[in-house]
Amino acid sequence: MNKVLSCDVDSYTTGEQILFAAKSFLIDRIIPNVEKVILPPVTKPAGRVNFKITDSKVKLTYTAGGTINKLKLRFSDSLSIDDVYTVDFRVHSPENWSHALNLHLPFALKIKSFFGEFNESIQLLFIFPSETPNYIRAIFELFEINSIYESRPVYARCIEIDKHDWEHIQTGRSVWMEQFVSASDISKEILQEITKDARLPKRIFLARRKTRHILNEDEVFEVLEEKGFKKVYPEDLSPVDQIRLFMNAETVVAIHGAGLAPLIFAKGGCLKVIEIFSPGHMSEHFRTICYLNGVDWVGVRGVIEAKHVKLAYQNIKRFTKYSLDGFYVETESVKAALDYMGVAENN
Repeated sequence: MNKVLSCDVDSYTTGEQILFAAKSFLIDRIIPNVEKVILPPVTKPAGRVNFKITDSKVKLTYTAGGTINKLKLRFSDSLSIDDVYTVDFRVHSPENWSHALNLHLPFALKIKSFFGEFNESIQLLFIFPSETPNYIRAIFELFEINSIYESRPVYARCIEIDKHDWEHIQTGRSVWMEQFVSASDISKEILQEITKDARLPKRIFLARRKTRHILNEDEVFEVLEEKGFKKVYPEDLSPVDQIRLFMNAETVVAIHGAGLAPLIFAKGGCLKVIEIFSPGHMSEHFRTICYLNGVDWVGVRGVIEAKHVKLAYQNIKRFTKYSLDGFYVETESVKAALDYMGVAENN
């Protein structure tokens, strides 16, 4: 017997937010100045996530990967699973740390809660690709998400999520982050562990080594170092230590990317975030999380180059060609953001 259950997702609208752009003559042809941009509110529509419960075993396949990998999977043995209902996250698997922490984790916790209320006897098992990195596995283990990592075909009863519902999941995740992640007992336990840890910096600069890095980082960090910021590379830390950084910090300056994912653990009213963007990769994602969680946010956009202009203004398809390129940041726009946030000299 099959059954469909539905979970309603409420809409929301953020307020306007501020971004500082590079000093230029685009404000006045005689005297260059830093641009202060008012970003429009972000609105996400209401929707519904449908869960199709299949009581008989069905074949669940994983089709991602290259041609060789697909051929191997085609002729590989299948895995049969009994006594549980599977949720196949291989269909829309987390591509990086940010996707796992900001989308799949809150959604998995919502599914657990939703089906726990529907029928406590239902046991869930989440399926991820076998190539899922250890740091992503660690966060799901921390939050006690019953998971397996398997790329072979699986025969099991399942709870199927329509691929079109992921748009509504994108909307619901912000509420689920607060409900099931930042307000969870696990988050409280992590916070208790760091209250007396004097080694954690209060002012943090999250840098990137390879893609989307700041080409004049030494100049930018010189400005930040004068304010008492410490440079940190997120990949050098364990998942839990990255969470601790955000729970303990007063101000975080970060290049947009997965390093900002632990924002969901930040306590509203206690953290200021300055997000630095490549002009080739603008995003509303983290500023929306900050707004909904009561975290102060301001943006800094890097220097727009000639190569960006034509594609940025074509307004037809996504502007992604230069998403991972290194970029320059005008130090005056960083100073403006620090002043706007009231980040004083470090005494």
